[in-house]
Amino acid sequence: LAKVIVHYLHERVRIADIHNPSHDVSIIWLKQITDETGFEIIYVAALRSVGIPARLETHGHAEFFSDGKWQSAPN
Repeated sequence: LAKVIVHYLHERVRIADIHNPSHDVSIIWLKQITDETGFEIIYVAALRSVGIPARLETHGHAEFFSDGKWQSAPN
């Protein structure tokens, strides 16, 4: 399911080098453009919205909880 979600997000949200981007999920979704950090944030939000426990790890990459452990979310 995580692969389906990230594919859906990549189709709708463009990742770009933006000066001072918003990392608010609703703004990212409305503008459909963000930087790498914003994409990871909206990815975590999307995973959580379908009931998948998710978080940002220490380097800011999305992780989800499965099989009793935290795993890197697929890109």
